[in-house]
Amino acid sequence: MTNPPPASNRRFRLLRTFLREPAGFSIAILEAALFLSIARALVKWVPFSRWRRTVATRKAISAPNGDARAADARSVARARRLARVVRRVASLMPFEAACLPRAVALQWMLRRRGVASRLVFGARRNPEDDELDLHAWLTSPDGTGLIGARQASKYATFPGFGD
Repeated sequence: MTNPPPASNRRFRLLRTFLREPAGFSIAILEAALFLSIARALVKWVPFSRWRRTVATRKAISAPNGDARAADARSVARARRLARVVRRVASLMPFEAACLPRAVALQWMLRRRGVASRLVFGARRNPEDDELDLHAWLTSPDGTGLIGARQASKYATFPGFGD
């Protein structure tokens, strides 16, 4: 008997993880897979001018008890957990989900939960071939990098949409 291809193993591990996790986490996995698929389709086939409003920065829903700092800390912790889910699911998808689909999918997931985020675009010249490299990443309102932010320091940023 031969071993299945590595992608099949990864998907099987995701399914096993999905079945072991609490319902809320399992829903986040499904939501990430759905939003990554939609975001990838938008990026690949729809001109940015048609869907750019869906990624504009919007204000978060305020904390019901008025404790903004505690709400912000909880929001950032939730955003980081969801970012891990998006990264993990993206690595298992049957298509390449690069920086922009990942950032857009996470932003949509956070928006559904009332958590603010900011999509940032950057560009740089590739020193090897002098081509323009583009990158997108997502940050929390306090500037905490959520997804794709590790390489952000190498890029000059474009102005935000909804600022």
